[in-house]
Amino acid sequence: MRCLIPAIILFPILGLAQAVKPMAPSREEISELVDKAEEKVSSFEDAVRRVKPILESQQTDLLTKNTSAAENAHKLIRGLQRNGPSAYSLVALIATLDDISLNASRTATLVIMSKPTEINAETQGRLTLLWNAQNSCSDISELILRATLRLIQSQESKLNRLADEKN
Repeated sequence: MRCLIPAIILFPILGLAQAVKPMAPSREEISELVDKAEEKVSSFEDAVRRVKPILESQQTDLLTKNTSAAENAHKLIRGLQRNGPSAYSLVALIATLDDISLNASRTATLVIMSKPTEINAETQGRLTLLWNAQNSCSDISELILRATLRLIQSQESKLNRLADEKN
């Protein structure tokens, strides 16, 4: 009985909350997210530069992949800043940020594997930068994903209304 009263009170509120459709993100909201993504990608590049001496001795193509992913992200961000948001560009940025996040994890793992007994304070600091870059790229990717889904939902709603008007 104690749980029934809150359920009776909350049920209509939950129903109303589900009926309200999220609004499309504003250009300003997406612009802020894209600017934050630029900062996160630059932090990733800085972290990779700091572990470059360790990775160069491993003869891996991970440095090339890291550089390529960061360059691609910067290119997508410049396009979004210049042309405004599009679902296609935002999804491409999300995929690139996810690649960067994965690359940061792989890079940190390679650093640990290359010097398992020599993890000193300097190496730990470099690893921390990589892990921070990994987490921040993942976080901004998720925020951009949520805004993109709201944008797509809004566009689909408009298309459905137009289709209904024609029929």
